[in-house]
Amino acid sequence: MIEKVFSISGRKVNSLILDEDSIKISSSTDSQTIQGFREAFKKKLTLDYKVEIPYNSILSIEKEMGDDGIQINYESNNGQSKVIRFSFVVSSDQDFFYRYFEEEKNYSRWEDSMTSMEATKGYYSGLFITLLITAYSYIQAQKIELDPSIVETYSRKAYLYFRLVQLLGAKGVLVVSFLFVVLIVYFIITRHKNPPNSLKLYPA
Repeated sequence: MIEKVFSISGRKVNSLILDEDSIKISSSTDSQTIQGFREAFKKKLTLDYKVEIPYNSILSIEKEMGDDGIQINYESNNGQSKVIRFSFVVSSDQDFFYRYFEEEKNYSRWEDSMTSMEATKGYYSGLFITLLITAYSYIQAQKIELDPSIVETYSRKAYLYFRLVQLLGAKGVLVVSFLFVVLIVYFIITRHKNPPNSLKLYPA
């Protein structure tokens, strides 16, 4: 057990502790002490996002060399494989995190070159999502060009998006999308030709 609250960044996560039997992760930024973190983590009626990963449920801990992101693959209580990704705000905390699992938890360390599929799969997902957003935005831009007043009928949250689509117009949407697609394809080709190395930790 480490008496420290680590600051992390990621989707809905801001803090982490290495507790006696598990990693505890929370969206809260209020607790600066271990005791405060634990008390907040136990609360039932809260809007904080919380994840507890027992050490014995961890399948692997992975990171791409040269990248700050860490991925923990683990098994949930119902047997499903789950993934959580985050990065440490302080770079030295990342080094400590890996040493802790290697030295205190006896995890095996593997360094290897990623396969082309591993190196590019995230970018293929990004390309697919970009094309979906483009198709939707293009259709909306055409509708707005026929009747600009419909922009005012959208909710407050959606208004800014549709206002941007209106400003770009159907052709503008295609141009912006084309630039994103070119950038993503560039990364796919680059990473396919030269896959980066990865660092993986496995439980003994």
